[in-house]
Amino acid sequence: MRIIDSAISEIDLETIQNLLLGINFSWYFFSSTINKHTIDDDINDFQLCHSFYAKAGSMKGYSEHFKVIEPILDKLKIRTLIRIKANLRTVAPKQDMIAGWHTDTKLKSTTAIFYVNTNNGYTIFKESKKKVKSVENRLVIFPTELEHCGVSCTDNKQRVVINFNYIKE
Repeated sequence: MRIIDSAISEIDLETIQNLLLGINFSWYFFSSTINKHTIDDDINDFQLCHSFYAKAGSMKGYSEHFKVIEPILDKLKIRTLIRIKANLRTVAPKQDMIAGWHTDTKLKSTTAIFYVNTNNGYTIFKESKKKVKSVENRLVIFPTELEHCGVSCTDNKQRVVINFNYIKE
């Protein structure tokens, strides 16, 4: 696992924040935080998503906003993109609400999470119990097979991250 703070320039970060944290960005409702085939009765288990890139499925293709994330892509050594998706979780009713253990894809690949804003949420890894705090402009890179989960925040209206799934060069 590798953590990179100040991953992109302040100007590029501000551009991403103005878009993703602003009022004119398209977010889509998902009724659970991880891809489950069953409906979860937990009223707090939902998120808003935006697909920047998907190789397959109903969201196949590129977002009209793809260009804004290119400075992050420049930091990653990508041979093949699999998926890029932004996730927005709203403020949680209580602290340490986990989204559910998961891996992002079954393909042997790499995951990177870019933290758009600072809040008291975090990403936790199942096996190591390591917590990566949500600090704006932080990038964490790890093998996709590591089970992890996002933890909602209680000190901000939203926790926004961008997930990258890719095969390295």
